[in-house]
Amino acid sequence: MTVVQTGFPTGETREFFTGEVWPGALDRIEAFLRRVPQNAR
Repeated sequence: MTVVQTGFPTGETREFFTGEVWPGALDRIEAFLRRVPQNAR
C-alpha cells in the first residue's frame, strides 16, 4: 500500500508521519480487524 499525503509544512513533520503515525495507525486497524468476527465484516 502506498499513501501519498501532501501539505506537510516541513520535511521533519512529513518524516514523523511516515515513520511513526502511519505505521501505528495501520497496526491499530489490523488489530481491530483481527478482533472482529469474520461474519461481522
